[in-house]
Amino acid sequence: MYYPLKFESIYKERVWGSNRLASLLNKELPQNKSIGESWEISAHQEGVSVVSNGIFCGVSLQELIKNHGEHILGSRHEEYLEKFPLLIKFIDANDRLSVQVHPDNEYALANEGELGKTEAWYIIDAKPNAKLIYGLKQGITPAVFNQLISEGRIMETLNEIEVKAGDFFYIPAGTIHAIGEGIIVAEIQQNSDTTYRVYDWDRMGLDGNPRELHIPKALDVIDFSINETLTSLTSTSQLGEHYHLINYISSPFFSIEFIEIKSHYNGSLSSEKFEILIAIEGCFVILYGENQVESIPKGTTLLLPASLGDYVLQGKGQIIRTYI
Repeated sequence: MYYPLKFESIYKERVWGSNRLASLLNKELPQNKSIGESWEISAHQEGVSVVSNGIFCGVSLQELIKNHGEHILGSRHEEYLEKFPLLIKFIDANDRLSVQVHPDNEYALANEGELGKTEAWYIIDAKPNAKLIYGLKQGITPAVFNQLISEGRIMETLNEIEVKAGDFFYIPAGTIHAIGEGIIVAEIQQNSDTTYRVYDWDRMGLDGNPRELHIPKALDVIDFSINETLTSLTSTSQLGEHYHLINYISSPFFSIEFIEIKSHYNGSLSSEKFEILIAIEGCFVILYGENQVESIPKGTTLLLPASLGDYVLQGKGQIIRTYI
Protein backbone atom coordinates (compact mmCIF):
# COMPACT_ATOMS: atom_id res chain seq x y z
CA MET A 1 0.00 0.00 0.00
CA TYR A 2 2.80 2.44 0.84
CA TYR A 3 4.90 3.78 -2.00
CA PRO A 4 7.34 6.59 -2.90
CA LEU A 5 5.38 9.82 -2.50
CA LYS A 6 5.60 12.78 -4.87
CA PHE A 7 4.15 16.19 -4.05
CA GLU A 8 2.95 19.28 -5.90
CA SER A 9 5.58 22.01 -5.76
CA ILE A 10 4.59 25.15 -3.83
CA TYR A 11 6.00 28.22 -5.55
CA LYS A 12 6.96 31.36 -3.63
CA GLU A 13 7.37 34.70 -5.37
CA ARG A 14 10.40 36.59 -4.08
CA VAL A 15 11.91 39.95 -4.98
CA TRP A 16 15.21 38.16 -5.66
CA GLY A 17 13.76 35.28 -7.73
CA SER A 18 13.47 34.56 -11.48
CA ASN A 19 12.27 31.68 -13.69
CA ARG A 20 15.43 29.55 -13.79
CA LEU A 21 13.92 26.65 -11.85
CA ALA A 22 11.90 25.87 -14.98
CA SER A 23 14.89 25.22 -17.21
CA LEU A 24 17.25 23.84 -14.58
CA LEU A 25 14.91 21.61 -12.55
CA ASN A 26 11.88 21.09 -14.81
CA LYS A 27 9.51 23.18 -12.68
CA GLU A 28 6.21 24.37 -14.20
CA LEU A 29 6.39 27.91 -12.88
CA PRO A 30 3.55 30.45 -12.95
CA GLN A 31 3.91 33.06 -15.66
CA ASN A 32 5.17 36.60 -15.06
CA LYS A 33 6.32 36.01 -11.49
CA SER A 34 9.77 36.02 -9.94
CA ILE A 35 9.85 32.61 -8.26
CA GLY A 36 12.54 32.42 -5.61
CA GLU A 37 11.55 29.24 -3.81
CA SER A 38 9.92 25.93 -4.68
CA TRP A 39 8.78 24.16 -1.52
CA GLU A 40 9.07 20.48 -2.35
CA ILE A 41 8.03 18.81 0.92
CA SER A 42 6.40 20.91 3.61
CA ALA A 43 3.90 20.68 6.44
CA HIS A 44 4.39 24.33 7.42
CA GLN A 45 1.32 26.54 7.74
CA GLU A 46 2.72 28.84 5.02
CA GLY A 47 2.57 25.98 2.53
CA VAL A 48 1.36 22.40 3.03
CA SER A 49 2.40 19.80 0.46
CA VAL A 50 -0.22 17.73 -1.37
CA VAL A 51 0.52 14.27 -2.80
CA SER A 52 0.57 14.19 -6.61
CA ASN A 53 0.81 10.44 -7.33
CA GLY A 54 -0.79 7.11 -6.45
CA ILE A 55 -3.74 6.29 -4.22
CA PHE A 56 -3.02 9.23 -1.89
CA CYS A 57 -3.11 11.78 -4.74
CA GLY A 58 -4.76 14.98 -3.48
CA VAL A 59 -4.13 14.19 0.20
CA SER A 60 -2.13 16.73 2.22
CA LEU A 61 1.03 15.68 4.01
CA GLN A 62 -0.54 16.65 7.34
CA GLU A 63 -3.57 14.45 6.69
CA LEU A 64 -1.37 11.60 5.54
CA ILE A 65 0.67 11.79 8.74
CA LYS A 66 -2.46 11.98 10.89
CA ASN A 67 -3.98 8.84 9.37
CA HIS A 68 -0.89 6.80 8.49
CA GLY A 69 1.77 8.22 10.79
CA GLU A 70 3.65 5.08 11.79
CA HIS A 71 3.77 3.70 8.24
CA ILE A 72 4.95 7.03 6.79
CA LEU A 73 7.26 8.31 9.53
CA GLY A 74 8.44 5.20 11.38
CA SER A 75 9.10 4.61 15.04
CA ARG A 76 9.19 8.33 15.98
CA HIS A 77 5.81 9.03 14.39
CA GLU A 78 4.15 10.21 17.62
CA GLU A 79 6.86 12.84 18.06
CA TYR A 80 6.18 14.16 14.54
CA LEU A 81 2.37 14.05 14.50
CA GLU A 82 2.05 17.73 15.41
CA LYS A 83 5.15 18.93 13.58
CA PHE A 84 6.72 17.21 10.59
CA PRO A 85 10.44 17.86 11.22
CA LEU A 86 11.78 18.90 7.80
CA LEU A 87 11.13 21.38 5.01
CA ILE A 88 12.73 20.78 1.60
CA LYS A 89 13.19 23.62 -0.91
CA PHE A 90 14.87 24.68 -4.10
CA ILE A 91 16.06 28.31 -3.97
CA ASP A 92 16.79 30.47 -7.02
CA ALA A 93 18.84 33.50 -5.97
CA ASN A 94 18.77 35.50 -9.19
CA ASP A 95 19.62 38.43 -6.93
CA ARG A 96 21.24 38.21 -3.50
CA LEU A 97 19.10 37.37 -0.49
CA SER A 98 18.99 39.54 2.61
CA VAL A 99 21.70 39.21 5.25
CA GLN A 100 19.87 37.16 7.86
CA VAL A 101 19.99 34.77 10.78
CA HIS A 102 17.65 32.13 12.21
CA PRO A 103 17.02 31.37 15.89
CA ASP A 104 17.48 28.02 17.60
CA ASN A 105 14.60 25.96 18.98
CA GLU A 106 14.61 27.50 22.44
CA TYR A 107 14.47 31.10 21.24
CA ALA A 108 12.05 30.45 18.37
CA LEU A 109 9.57 28.50 20.48
CA ALA A 110 9.60 31.20 23.16
CA ASN A 111 9.33 34.15 20.75
CA GLU A 112 7.75 32.87 17.51
CA GLY A 113 5.78 29.78 18.51
CA GLU A 114 7.60 27.49 16.09
CA LEU A 115 10.83 25.55 15.77
CA GLY A 116 14.18 27.17 15.16
CA LYS A 117 15.93 26.81 11.86
CA THR A 118 19.12 24.93 11.23
CA GLU A 119 19.58 24.34 7.52
CA ALA A 120 21.96 22.98 4.89
CA TRP A 121 22.62 23.91 1.27
CA TYR A 122 23.78 21.88 -1.68
CA ILE A 123 24.91 24.22 -4.48
CA ILE A 124 23.22 22.98 -7.66
CA ASP A 125 24.37 25.79 -9.91
CA ALA A 126 26.45 28.95 -9.50
CA LYS A 127 27.58 31.60 -11.94
CA PRO A 128 31.36 32.26 -12.09
CA ASN A 129 32.69 33.98 -8.96
CA ALA A 130 29.36 33.62 -7.12
CA LYS A 131 29.60 34.11 -3.37
CA LEU A 132 27.82 33.33 -0.11
CA ILE A 133 27.89 35.31 3.10
CA TYR A 134 28.66 32.70 5.75
CA GLY A 135 29.45 33.79 9.29
CA LEU A 136 31.45 36.77 10.52
CA LYS A 137 35.02 37.91 10.17
CA GLN A 138 37.20 36.98 13.09
CA GLY A 139 37.19 39.43 15.99
CA ILE A 140 33.69 40.79 15.38
CA THR A 141 31.95 41.23 18.73
CA PRO A 142 28.28 42.16 19.35
CA ALA A 143 29.31 45.73 20.17
CA VAL A 144 31.42 46.12 17.02
CA PHE A 145 28.70 44.51 14.90
CA ASN A 146 25.97 46.80 16.25
CA GLN A 147 28.13 49.89 15.78
CA LEU A 148 29.03 49.06 12.18
CA ILE A 149 25.38 48.36 11.36
CA SER A 150 24.43 51.79 12.67
CA GLU A 151 27.17 53.33 10.50
CA GLY A 152 26.03 51.48 7.37
CA ARG A 153 29.20 49.39 7.30
CA ILE A 154 27.82 45.90 7.89
CA MET A 155 29.77 44.40 4.96
CA GLU A 156 32.98 45.02 6.90
CA THR A 157 31.81 42.39 9.43
CA LEU A 158 30.73 39.62 7.08
CA ASN A 159 32.66 36.64 5.77
CA GLU A 160 32.22 35.96 2.05
CA ILE A 161 33.02 32.63 0.39
CA GLU A 162 33.26 31.94 -3.35
CA VAL A 163 31.22 28.87 -4.28
CA LYS A 164 30.69 26.48 -7.17
CA ALA A 165 28.27 23.72 -8.09
CA GLY A 166 28.74 20.69 -5.85
CA ASP A 167 29.66 22.60 -2.68
CA PHE A 168 27.78 21.79 0.53
CA PHE A 169 27.25 24.04 3.55
CA TYR A 170 25.78 23.37 6.98
CA ILE A 171 24.22 26.46 8.56
CA PRO A 172 23.45 25.99 12.27
CA ALA A 173 20.89 28.29 13.87
CA GLY A 174 22.68 31.49 14.86
CA THR A 175 24.85 31.67 11.72
CA ILE A 176 24.55 34.99 9.92
CA HIS A 177 24.34 34.27 6.18
CA ALA A 178 23.06 35.20 2.74
CA ILE A 179 22.88 33.41 -0.59
CA GLY A 180 24.55 35.52 -3.25
CA GLU A 181 23.46 36.43 -6.76
CA GLY A 182 23.44 33.69 -9.39
CA ILE A 183 23.19 30.65 -7.09
CA ILE A 184 20.63 27.83 -7.07
CA VAL A 185 20.53 25.55 -4.05
CA ALA A 186 18.71 22.56 -2.66
CA GLU A 187 17.91 23.41 0.94
CA ILE A 188 17.22 20.92 3.72
CA GLN A 189 16.01 22.65 6.88
CA GLN A 190 14.02 22.34 10.05
CA ASN A 191 10.30 22.94 9.61
CA SER A 192 10.39 26.67 10.29
CA ASP A 193 9.96 29.92 8.40
CA THR A 194 11.38 32.32 11.00
CA THR A 195 13.99 34.67 9.54
CA TYR A 196 15.53 37.75 11.14
CA ARG A 197 16.77 40.16 8.48
CA VAL A 198 19.76 42.30 9.34
CA TYR A 199 20.35 44.04 6.00
CA ASP A 200 18.45 43.97 2.70
CA TRP A 201 20.66 46.01 0.36
CA ASP A 202 18.36 49.08 0.58
CA ARG A 203 15.94 47.58 -1.93
CA MET A 204 12.17 47.53 -2.11
CA GLY A 205 10.01 44.45 -1.62
CA LEU A 206 7.39 43.13 -4.05
CA ASP A 207 4.90 45.63 -2.60
CA GLY A 208 7.20 48.57 -3.35
CA ASN A 209 8.09 49.15 0.29
CA PRO A 210 11.29 48.32 2.19
CA ARG A 211 11.19 44.87 3.76
CA GLU A 212 11.15 44.73 7.55
CA LEU A 213 14.43 44.33 9.41
CA HIS A 214 14.72 42.53 12.77
CA ILE A 215 18.02 43.77 14.19
CA PRO A 216 17.26 43.49 17.95
CA LYS A 217 16.13 39.86 17.61
CA ALA A 218 19.04 39.11 15.29
CA LEU A 219 21.48 40.41 17.88
CA ASP A 220 19.82 38.11 20.42
CA VAL A 221 20.50 34.99 18.37
CA ILE A 222 23.67 35.55 16.28
CA ASP A 223 26.45 33.17 17.29
CA PHE A 224 29.53 35.40 17.18
CA SER A 225 31.85 32.38 17.35
CA ILE A 226 30.82 31.31 13.82
CA ASN A 227 33.41 33.07 11.68
CA GLU A 228 35.57 32.80 8.58
CA THR A 229 37.16 29.52 9.66
CA LEU A 230 34.09 27.78 8.20
CA THR A 231 34.30 26.37 4.67
CA SER A 232 32.38 24.06 2.36
CA LEU A 233 31.84 20.78 4.17
CA THR A 234 32.65 17.24 3.08
CA SER A 235 32.89 14.13 5.21
CA THR A 236 33.47 10.41 4.79
CA SER A 237 32.67 8.63 1.55
CA GLN A 238 31.84 5.13 0.40
CA LEU A 239 32.80 3.97 -3.07
CA GLY A 240 30.82 1.08 -4.49
CA GLU A 241 30.98 -0.58 -7.87
CA HIS A 242 27.83 1.17 -9.05
CA TYR A 243 27.72 4.33 -6.91
CA HIS A 244 29.73 6.84 -4.86
CA LEU A 245 28.19 7.94 -1.54
CA ILE A 246 29.38 10.96 0.47
CA ASN A 247 28.20 11.48 4.06
CA TYR A 248 27.91 15.26 4.38
CA ILE A 249 26.45 15.77 7.84
CA SER A 250 24.82 13.91 10.70
CA SER A 251 23.25 16.35 13.16
CA PRO A 252 20.41 16.19 15.69
CA PHE A 253 18.15 17.74 13.04
CA PHE A 254 18.95 15.72 9.91
CA SER A 255 21.54 13.58 8.18
CA ILE A 256 22.45 14.30 4.56
CA GLU A 257 24.18 12.12 1.98
CA PHE A 258 25.11 12.72 -1.64
CA ILE A 259 24.89 9.68 -3.93
CA GLU A 260 26.34 9.66 -7.42
CA ILE A 261 24.81 6.65 -9.12
CA LYS A 262 26.55 5.01 -12.07
CA SER A 263 23.91 2.34 -12.76
CA HIS A 264 22.04 1.41 -9.57
CA TYR A 265 21.91 1.75 -5.80
CA ASN A 266 20.21 -0.60 -3.33
CA GLY A 267 18.46 0.88 -0.30
CA SER A 268 16.21 -0.41 2.45
CA LEU A 269 13.74 0.98 4.98
CA SER A 270 12.84 -1.18 7.96
CA SER A 271 9.99 0.80 9.60
CA GLU A 272 12.40 2.85 11.77
CA LYS A 273 12.59 6.05 9.71
CA PHE A 274 11.50 7.75 6.51
CA GLU A 275 13.87 9.08 3.85
CA ILE A 276 13.70 11.95 1.38
CA LEU A 277 15.40 11.78 -2.02
CA ILE A 278 16.14 14.88 -4.13
CA ALA A 279 17.13 14.23 -7.76
CA ILE A 280 19.51 17.02 -8.76
CA GLU A 281 21.04 15.56 -11.92
CA GLY A 282 20.16 12.75 -14.32
CA CYS A 283 17.04 10.61 -14.47
CA PHE A 284 16.11 7.55 -12.41
CA VAL A 285 13.47 5.02 -11.61
CA ILE A 286 12.87 3.51 -8.20
CA LEU A 287 11.93 -0.17 -8.00
CA TYR A 288 10.07 -1.32 -4.87
CA GLY A 289 7.49 -3.79 -3.60
CA GLU A 290 6.23 -6.43 -6.02
CA ASN A 291 7.68 -5.17 -9.28
CA GLN A 292 6.48 -1.59 -8.68
CA VAL A 293 8.21 1.28 -10.51
CA GLU A 294 8.13 5.06 -10.08
CA SER A 295 10.01 7.54 -12.29
CA ILE A 296 12.31 10.17 -10.75
CA PRO A 297 13.12 12.90 -13.29
CA LYS A 298 15.62 15.62 -12.45
CA GLY A 299 14.10 18.11 -10.01
CA THR A 300 11.88 15.50 -8.32
CA THR A 301 11.72 15.16 -4.54
CA LEU A 302 10.39 11.90 -3.07
CA LEU A 303 9.35 10.93 0.44
CA LEU A 304 10.05 7.24 1.01
CA PRO A 305 7.73 5.93 3.75
CA ALA A 306 9.26 3.98 6.61
CA SER A 307 7.18 0.96 5.58
CA LEU A 308 8.49 0.90 2.01
CA GLY A 309 11.02 -1.92 2.57
CA ASP A 310 13.78 -2.63 0.05
CA TYR A 311 14.21 -0.43 -3.01
CA VAL A 312 16.57 0.01 -5.95
CA LEU A 313 17.45 3.26 -7.68
CA GLN A 314 18.29 2.67 -11.34
CA GLY A 315 19.77 5.29 -13.62
CA LYS A 316 22.72 7.62 -13.85
CA GLY A 317 23.06 10.90 -12.04
CA GLN A 318 23.06 12.50 -8.61
CA ILE A 319 20.71 12.27 -5.64
CA ILE A 320 20.66 13.89 -2.22
CA ARG A 321 19.26 11.68 0.53
CA THR A 322 18.18 13.06 3.88
CA TYR A 323 16.71 11.44 6.98
CA ILE A 324 16.57 11.82 10.76
